[in-house]
Amino acid sequence: MTRPIVEVAFGYSITSDNPVWMDISRRVDLVAGIGIGRGAQDELSETQAGTATLALDNADGALTPGRSGPYSPHVRKNVPIRISMATLDSPTGSAPWALEQLADDFELDRINTTTWSQNYGGVVQGNGRARVPCDHNVFAGYQSARSWRLWGTHVSVKIATLPVAGAASECNAGVYVNSGTDGTRAGFEYNAVNGQLRLASDVGYFDGSAVFLTYNPALHGWWRMREAGGSLFWETSDDGHTWVVRRTLATPAWVGTDVVTYSLEAHRVGGVNDFAEYEIVGATVHERYFGMVNDWGLEWKGLQAKISITCSDVFKWADLEQLQPMLVQEVLLDRPTVYFPLAEPADSVSAGDLSGTPGVGTLSVVQAGSGGTLAFGAGTGPNTGQSAPVFTPASATAGKYLSADLGQSFLDANYNFRVRAECWFSTSTTGRVLMALASPDLGTRVVILLESGTGKLVMEKDQDGQGTQTYVWATPNLADGVLHHFAYSEFTNALAIDGVSYSLAASNGSGLRTLMVGGYQNNRLWNGTIAQVAVYCWAIGITELAERNVTGTTAHVGETAAARVARLASYLGLDITTAGGIFDPVASQAELGSSALKHMRDVEATESGKLLALRGRAGLHFQSRDVRYNPVPLLSLAHGDLETDGVKYADDDQKMINTVTAARQGGATQRIISQSSIDTYGPKPRSLDLLKNSDLKVTDAANWMVSRYADPPPEVRQLPVEASTLPIATYRALMSADVSTVLGVTGLPDAAPASTATVCIEGYSERIGQNQHHIDFHTSRAQTDNVWILNDTTYSVLDSTTRLAY
Repeated sequence: MTRPIVEVAFGYSITSDNPVWMDISRRVDLVAGIGIGRGAQDELSETQAGTATLALDNADGALTPGRSGPYSPHVRKNVPIRISMATLDSPTGSAPWALEQLADDFELDRINTTTWSQNYGGVVQGNGRARVPCDHNVFAGYQSARSWRLWGTHVSVKIATLPVAGAASECNAGVYVNSGTDGTRAGFEYNAVNGQLRLASDVGYFDGSAVFLTYNPALHGWWRMREAGGSLFWETSDDGHTWVVRRTLATPAWVGTDVVTYSLEAHRVGGVNDFAEYEIVGATVHERYFGMVNDWGLEWKGLQAKISITCSDVFKWADLEQLQPMLVQEVLLDRPTVYFPLAEPADSVSAGDLSGTPGVGTLSVVQAGSGGTLAFGAGTGPNTGQSAPVFTPASATAGKYLSADLGQSFLDANYNFRVRAECWFSTSTTGRVLMALASPDLGTRVVILLESGTGKLVMEKDQDGQGTQTYVWATPNLADGVLHHFAYSEFTNALAIDGVSYSLAASNGSGLRTLMVGGYQNNRLWNGTIAQVAVYCWAIGITELAERNVTGTTAHVGETAAARVARLASYLGLDITTAGGIFDPVASQAELGSSALKHMRDVEATESGKLLALRGRAGLHFQSRDVRYNPVPLLSLAHGDLETDGVKYADDDQKMINTVTAARQGGATQRIISQSSIDTYGPKPRSLDLLKNSDLKVTDAANWMVSRYADPPPEVRQLPVEASTLPIATYRALMSADVSTVLGVTGLPDAAPASTATVCIEGYSERIGQNQHHIDFHTSRAQTDNVWILNDTTYSVLDSTTRLAY
């Protein structure tokens, strides 16, 4: 038995932590079906943004945007949605059966008395839920027959509704695996009076070592008891797929001996009668889709109101915003309270803040005395591709500097947090002010400068006009004409210059609101460049600020492709998982400038890997090329069991590549060819522009492409499967298949090139309907990525399977 689960996190975004999901599965029109698309058409194409389409019943208007209802005002575009499939097994043979085969999705409008042989206290079933009254002094529940075993198996339940305590002195709802002795049991019990979830192994209805969790519907929406390897586990999940162990105990003796029952219960003393609802028991949940709703399209079929929605996965999120240079993105990632990159063009007369903090003014030019210049765009900043302003005073007291009112929000933040600051600078002149922060009346100030003569970093501090305290840090001479990175934490009295740490006890202050860059009060005017000024009023550490030196000097050249994609994803608030072991170093992307997805695509192409959106949460998955080396099929499907037409072979030149011209940043442009393929089929060119760090790596990538596609053999391009007709074990295995998964196909008709084929999934489209789950896999020949294994009987056949891995 299978059942789709469709949930929406109303009021959240896809990057929200721990959203609460609302199950709208009963609204889905399964006659129209759920359509999902994922991956690419073939292995030489980029994976596309995953899509989902479905129609929902809206007879009550609950899903009408802008209309009052149970989900308002959160029926809106870009709200998160996830789709999964629950599979439920059924027992075979004679009892006792494995408890994981106790399964009920409660879709019948009557209680299944075979499964739940005992039900008491006025329990009912409807709307896809088992409702258990939580009434004063009434014990109510569903309980199975004594036909099951817990040893070596598990049982799970989805929680739909928990009771509200109100004025009750006791109000509990729980699920238990019950031994043959009354009161000896293991399970979960929610206490509505104190909001705690009790994980108990009771003897005599008591467990002095029970574990208590503060119940969180976003984290504890599914409960599972599991026994394995001599241990009993209490686990919770937010989606029924990924489980978190909350308690572990050596397996009690009764688990290995007793035939058990499973019960869904509720009880209260006092207060207003209520109920608990349990939605699915015994399901294995398979992730199919995670994304955001693009629109809520209201329409009518006759008088029946429908909502038709289309959805896009996190590729849409990753393609929305044009990224700033890498150093800017790294600063923004740490949420500066004010941030002035100072990268304005040459005709600018002021500099703007990128932090987004309300009330922050622009850095405007202040003229001290007469003469001197401040030239935006004229200097070189850190490794960002951005410029820096050049301060050229006529003297220490005549010239130009910058000043800004940082606003009330900054002042309020500084009340709770001492400042942390950073910037980049270069100068050959000592005794000049780099930057300063001051109160509006200048009674409190922090002035940062280079000591006259020595070039050491100096701080002058005054709190409430009590007198200036001067602190000289033991730095080298920083007035050496070289670009330096400065980072400082007033809270910990820690300094980092070019990543090197210094410490010195100094006073702290608050009430700062005015920022001056390149001078203080018309005096000691800076002579040189200043860039990337950021101030933080939150608990960021000096270590995090000092790491910016690496970004600004190296742009992380040489980090692996996996690390680079993770870095780019972090700018969007997205997590990333990886698969495979080969991730080459990549070259600079310091300037960025396009969407995060575009830059991740460049890394993907360089790596010859695959970038995907996760199917169950807001994140990305990056596969290295060796994921496909010499693959082993996940499972084999007999042609006769596909229950479909449409298996398609192809032998064409669609993928043929026999001439590759490849280049890298600052490197050679090289050409790799297969002359025999050119002579036979004509030139089939392809260009590669790669983020490699060496010409040799570029050559390897080009050779790898030509060796695979100079003369591609026949292959299965389409493999449609009616999954709903497969045995449950096969269906469950197929649900884990994704891009780069390999499948075997056996029993092909006589006209096929061979009776068997091994295919690699490149993408798929699926339709989930009433008692139907049709998946059309886009596939390629799995052997395309076979590589040489020395002395292996399969992968060491001379001139056949001796392709060197790249």
